Amino acid sequence: MQVKCQKCDKPLTAKTQIEYSNALGEFFCNHECALHYYFEEMESLPLNDEGHILIEEKRNDLVFKDGKLFYKEDSDNDSIIN
Repeated sequence: MQVKCQKCDKPLTAKTQIEYSNALGEFFCNHECALHYYFEEMESLPLNDEGHILIEEKRNDLVFKDGKLFYKEDSDNDSIIN
């Protein structure tokens, strides 16, 4: 059975830039496919204006204050979200 990219299912050949994940034991056809797979598996999300909402829903122990991300230390920080 031919080995295929874990992300895009492309057959791996000597002409592809094969990446191997030691942690997962999986092969990828290139660096980009590997990165996309890792970020999807880890459910990694960039924080932007929508991320502010997401982070409040997922992590109620964090707060944005003066544009920086902090752990809440007390309930006074609840109203300081920029």
